[in-house]
Amino acid sequence: MMKFRRLETDELTALEPEFIRFLAANQVTASDWEKLKAEDVEKAHGLIDLFSDIVFEKILSGVDYLEQRDPKTIRIFKFEEEKVVMNGLTVKGSDVIDLTKDQDAAVLKQLFEMSAGKLNIFSGEKKYRKPKLEEIFDLMEKGCLILKDPTIFDTIEKLKQ
Repeated sequence: MMKFRRLETDELTALEPEFIRFLAANQVTASDWEKLKAEDVEKAHGLIDLFSDIVFEKILSGVDYLEQRDPKTIRIFKFEEEKVVMNGLTVKGSDVIDLTKDQDAAVLKQLFEMSAGKLNIFSGEKKYRKPKLEEIFDLMEKGCLILKDPTIFDTIEKLKQ
């Protein structure tokens, strides 16, 4: 049973060199692979599923933060060992601020000072109901993106105080 999902054709194509190495490591030659695809589709899909889980596990194990944005809300998720912590902010009453645009903190601060908007800070945390990597995967499937720089999480954390 898969932990995550089967890679889409375009995703698999982008990872073709890695998939070829995976097949070779599992003693599946190019001719064996062609034969499998033609004669034993279920086994071929099984190998793709296994490779997909390996790829997702490798990617997700390096994720510490995810972000979810819409024009008026930012949510940043921090994945700790036993729980996920979420810091967020919402802007109300301002049409000039769009949190989906790639603007640095100084520009956002200027826009906020020039508008009549109000800033609402919120946070929460929850223990994992599933294994940590599956929780991360579920949020990514719902539109969250990997965040490499935790500055905004830390900034919101400071604003809470």
